[in-house]
Amino acid sequence: MTSKHLYAVAALALSVSLPLGACSQADSTEGEAKPKASRTAYPQPAYKVNHEQAKAIAAVGQRLADGRTSEPITDEFYAIDFCHGAGEMTMAEIEPWSTGSRLPSPSANDPSGPTESDSAQLGFTIAQVVVLGSSPETMKWAEQKFEKGSACPDYDGTPLTTQKVTVPGASTSLVRTRSNPHAVGWEAHSAMGAARVENALLFCFADARTRPMALSSVTSCLTEMAYAVPLAAEQPVAITDANRDVATKMLLAQVAGKDLRATVSRRSATLPCETSRAKFLPDGTIGALIQTDEPATDEDPEALETGELMALLAAERQTDPAAARAKVAQARAKYSTCSGRYSRGAGDAQQHGAVTGVSDASFGDGGFTITRTLEFAGRTAPGIGQESIFSVGPYVIQLSSTAPERAEAIATRLKVVTGS
Repeated sequence: MTSKHLYAVAALALSVSLPLGACSQADSTEGEAKPKASRTAYPQPAYKVNHEQAKAIAAVGQRLADGRTSEPITDEFYAIDFCHGAGEMTMAEIEPWSTGSRLPSPSANDPSGPTESDSAQLGFTIAQVVVLGSSPETMKWAEQKFEKGSACPDYDGTPLTTQKVTVPGASTSLVRTRSNPHAVGWEAHSAMGAARVENALLFCFADARTRPMALSSVTSCLTEMAYAVPLAAEQPVAITDANRDVATKMLLAQVAGKDLRATVSRRSATLPCETSRAKFLPDGTIGALIQTDEPATDEDPEALETGELMALLAAERQTDPAAARAKVAQARAKYSTCSGRYSRGAGDAQQHGAVTGVSDASFGDGGFTITRTLEFAGRTAPGIGQESIFSVGPYVIQLSSTAPERAEAIATRLKVVTGS
């Protein structure tokens, strides 16, 4: 992180693979907005989200740099600095969750030659939620920082543009963009934004090859986290087209709880039966990679980034639990004859498999499981793979796992989270 292009100053070093595809779009329009006038009164929270609840909000806002498939969510804090120190948002009375994703810098003028990150479009992101203290003075402090941040015309001598962005439910928000002089590739443009929704201070940052890409990443990150705040705080929320995907992301993020990591993303269409290749949930379905959240150690400093795979999830919200159960029943009929052998991949990654059966499953509100044996090149002992399709409340879930006990544990968590 270099000062020549990064104007979200990282207060602490943060360890930084399902890429996020299409994201919900924020109400944003490129163009400069006027700084907001100072106020004498500041909105106080109508309800509050606590630190434990807020972890799922950070997972919803997470955007991954190109080629990355997973990043940890930690309680480290990124200072929020719109004005190169002049408007830095830091204080003692905060509880953060944050996640960062960064590629190596492009290799311009590097004698060692090109790197994989040279072609990247999105190279660095941050998503952070800070739970603010409960005093009125804390809310005033946070909102006044927005006023100061919107007033500075440049960052370290480079002009800033304040973008017109509406963040749902936010008492105050600010999004600014900057072109980075002399930078190349994905370091060429930056965007950062912050918003206060009740007692949650949201922060997003992106470095990208183009300004629209950086701005889109930040505005979608802020918008989705803003929609997630009342859901995290267990407020009564009507599910609409605007927040439906966020509600699904929250479900999958909350499954991780304190001890697991959920990397939430959009995924391609699911294929429960490898031999028929018949699609089930469509392209763009919300999915999650569930891993153990391994602590980094001196012996294994990369453990924090990897973790052990628990399951792959895909989820689609229906109108009500009855509709979800009906869709599972239709899938049961469609895949009841799944059988045969298949091969996929090549070389050391080649896998051979055979479907061994389709059986009823007691997961969630009921469903079924397709079981298969897995054979990998260079391995003598076969493994077991399971594709389980079931409903939990209004959600249809597809759960992929290579360990039955892990699948059962994740399914149990889903049932607890939905309260079904």
